[in-house]
Amino acid sequence: MAARPNISAGASRQTITGLNVLRELPDFSLVLGGPIFQLFRRSHLVGDSLEFLYRRLLVITLVAWLPLLLLTIFDTSAGNLGRLSFVHDVEVHVRFLIALPVLIAAELIVHWRIRAVVRNFVERRIVLTGDLPRFQSAIESALRLRNLVPVELGLVLFVYVCGLWLWQGRVPLETSTWYGTPGGRWHLTAAGLWYVFISIPILQFVRLRWYLRLFIWFRFLWQVSRLNLHLVPLTPIVAQVSPSGARVPMPLGGPIRARSHARRRSCQSNSLSRRNLAVLQAADRWIHSLFLS
Repeated sequence: MAARPNISAGASRQTITGLNVLRELPDFSLVLGGPIFQLFRRSHLVGDSLEFLYRRLLVITLVAWLPLLLLTIFDTSAGNLGRLSFVHDVEVHVRFLIALPVLIAAELIVHWRIRAVVRNFVERRIVLTGDLPRFQSAIESALRLRNLVPVELGLVLFVYVCGLWLWQGRVPLETSTWYGTPGGRWHLTAAGLWYVFISIPILQFVRLRWYLRLFIWFRFLWQVSRLNLHLVPLTPIVAQVSPSGARVPMPLGGPIRARSHARRRSCQSNSLSRRNLAVLQAADRWIHSLFLS
């Protein structure tokens, strides 16, 4: 009984220290940083917390797709092109009207979720007090890598060098299309020039930047995994024993605990009949057999 005040005091000190660190921690985000983000801020396409999502979706999608449509319509030589017209090129529409907007919209979701996950390391006391400086260093290291200008410039260079090299390796066209004519890989129409040098690089850059963010996130998790983490399979909620005598895992801990407390208060006040109590106990056993077997 004498050790309980020490444990409580230690937990209180850990909580207070964790709250202080939460105030000092930088706002972890895989999205809010880098030269492209700063360019979007100056262009009023994004705010400090990824506002203006619809504006950003509209502008980027129209830059990648709309010129292709307009150049194809106003191209005087496009009226009698061969089998594949721009309207019937489903692959292009899926790329720039579905895949590209999804990749852009996912930034906001990832920003909200990842920031909460990182804060939970401290709020749930998974990272102990002695490792909080190293945890903060891991966050700062991830943010430095995210904000490196050479990294995103390298992505742009990679997109154009490798993208054009892959285009050079394509099989030459045998029939006329909306973006090219037979005779070679670089016999491109005006829409084809925009497609090869603007639209495709935009999509490839957005995709490669997601690969970079995944690398930063996995690197951060690897650094955190080397800390002395306080990993407990049962949270304080599920550490209590349910009335049926079984320990409840975390996903069911909250509902079982709430139901157990309600039942205990009802039993103490003699407001529940034996029949209702038996029904509740049978429901508990059914839940345990369903989820814990």
